[in-house]
Amino acid sequence: MEMNWKGLPEEVLSGALSYLSERTHLPLAIIGPGPTINDIDPKNIPDEVIRFRMNMFFAEPTPRFGRRVDGYFWANDLDVMYELMKSTFEEKIYDYKLFFTPNEIKPERPTGKAVADKCRAILKPRYDHWWLIGHHADVVRNMLLRPLPTQTFQALATALILGFRDIHLVGIDMYRNKGTRYAHDYSDDIKARLAEKHRKPGYEENAHSERRDIAFLQHLQKCFPDANITNASSVSPLRDVLPDSPLMHGKPINVTPRPIVPKPVPLKDPKTEIERLDAEVRALRSSRSFKFGQAIFKPAARVKAGLKGIKLIANGNGSASASSKAEETQPRPKVPSGPKTVAKTSKPAAAAAPAVASRPAKRGETQQPAPIAAPKKGAVDLLAICHETTSKTGGYRPIKNYVEETSSQGRETALIDLRKLDRTKKGKIVFPKAKRTIVNSIAAFEWKAVNDFLASRNEGVYLYLHEMDWIFNRIKREQPDLFDAIAEGMRRHPVLCVSQLQKDYIDRTFSTPFTKLIYNVARDGNLDPAMVKMEPEVANAEKLVLMVGTIQNRKGPQLYGQVADLAKARGLPYRFLWAGHQTEDVGELSENVEWLGHQPTDELQKLLRQVDRFMLTSHDDPFPLSCLEALSWGVPIVSYHYSGICEIIDGMPGCGVFYTRDADDALNELERAMNDRPDPMRLFFHARPFIDCNHFIRLLDEATSNEHLALVGT
Repeated sequence: MEMNWKGLPEEVLSGALSYLSERTHLPLAIIGPGPTINDIDPKNIPDEVIRFRMNMFFAEPTPRFGRRVDGYFWANDLDVMYELMKSTFEEKIYDYKLFFTPNEIKPERPTGKAVADKCRAILKPRYDHWWLIGHHADVVRNMLLRPLPTQTFQALATALILGFRDIHLVGIDMYRNKGTRYAHDYSDDIKARLAEKHRKPGYEENAHSERRDIAFLQHLQKCFPDANITNASSVSPLRDVLPDSPLMHGKPINVTPRPIVPKPVPLKDPKTEIERLDAEVRALRSSRSFKFGQAIFKPAARVKAGLKGIKLIANGNGSASASSKAEETQPRPKVPSGPKTVAKTSKPAAAAAPAVASRPAKRGETQQPAPIAAPKKGAVDLLAICHETTSKTGGYRPIKNYVEETSSQGRETALIDLRKLDRTKKGKIVFPKAKRTIVNSIAAFEWKAVNDFLASRNEGVYLYLHEMDWIFNRIKREQPDLFDAIAEGMRRHPVLCVSQLQKDYIDRTFSTPFTKLIYNVARDGNLDPAMVKMEPEVANAEKLVLMVGTIQNRKGPQLYGQVADLAKARGLPYRFLWAGHQTEDVGELSENVEWLGHQPTDELQKLLRQVDRFMLTSHDDPFPLSCLEALSWGVPIVSYHYSGICEIIDGMPGCGVFYTRDADDALNELERAMNDRPDPMRLFFHARPFIDCNHFIRLLDEATSNEHLALVGT
């Protein structure tokens, strides 16, 4: 798509966003809540000046800087903030023009579905400013370094990308006033509903920092050398890096009637650009910021480094190896169009024969155990107990990422592979002493040693589960003793859940003392916005529909096939693919589905980049990682409603949810989603927190270090 000089597609700028894009020749004031705004005379900001406000600015006693708010920016998902904003909107205290937030207002946020519906109704037009920033590759690469720049500088980046070049930062004190956080105080009622971090002076620890804000500002100045950014705060460290705004000296902002013509930008030589970006990646990889949380690039070197400190307790001879593969960025291949492989019998090998040409496995494709490290004296910081550590399925990968990262930070870890240590499941295992122990998946309960361990120890033990109704009910029906052991373990220990759907199920089904939501994470997803699928969809062209998962009854291959059969009967130009090998008898499979069999990781990523929709037909699926990977490439999801992925695709363009197991209903929703134009970059940014392992690691660290969870059993 042709881009204009501002860096955004013309179709975006011609929509509701044209309110701002047509006014970029005017000055812009980004007005913060710092105490120094009391030093500024509002009369010196003419009515023509565009105004951006942020977070809970509306708690100020009067609209001192005018009723009109041209752009309102926020990222905090707070009940009290939404309620105050709603009241100021309804009472016409402020005239909001555009809303900018990466948040999706879900029915439970703020309290009560009615309030949430009301907020969604009035927050229009609303844009995800992270999505807008994502259109500028240089800016988004820097923005996604950790810690994140504060809302002020996210708003500044948005303004520059929109085309504003005369920008005044007003009341951006960067928390230099240690006595108070804001120019206005909150009422006691508001204070009682805010966490301490939203009330006390200073930066939020670990979330933001002054140094990071300054570094991001300087990067923006390099990206937009024609911009005139000025400071209007007498105490802000911005005084040392920006010229004074006339507001600092009691003078008005000058408004010129003519637009500012941008300086010509010379065309960049592609070869030179690649060399520059390669140098930038190398610099980021060696930087402190990258080491502790860089969200875009994923060098294999970091993964290898993370393996070095892990003690893998596996087979007795200690033989183990590790391998990793850097993400490939190759052009999208064509989907194999060879003969379809259809299973007519219950034989897994025949049913799952791949329809693509076979080839030897490339080096690094097969996940191998991490090497054994010599144990250290004393307790390890983290002990992870897994029933196996070699598969590519979702159950093991998140905890593997967590163990690797914990080790790379210098903390001693131990990783138990139960299947390699004791295939009989009845032997005795001496587990290392640990400050924190995570038992991954209910499959670990099949080992007698694990149940003995859980019965004898309560302190610092957590269950991280990936199962729901289908599996629990099957175990209760077929293995009642195992089900009782699992229920007893869940009664004694806190449970970490991968989705709200799973958490609700466990809360209502088991007598669990404490449950905590820690959304699952997929490290194999795409983290580079430049790799997002961006080709416009062509009307009436063949549409590729993909499902990824083992062929088993829980995954719903029968429904998937019925939808494919019905689509053919209707004459719809849909082509249905299923990637994954067969693991159990599922009956006859549809001839209108191409059963591709197991696909190596790199081939699967290529396939995800080119399909039009990912369709999930599972009877239940707590939080499927394959869906996250699809979203990271900008591919919309259409899912049966009983899946945790529905919690993050609600309202996303091109996505859909069906509520019955009827093929007609499922196909109708797929067809509706196909006709709903997707927004690949928005999907990428929406999925990013679930692909960024640093986000997952921080939450899991917090969940397993809370003192009130240290001992919950009896």
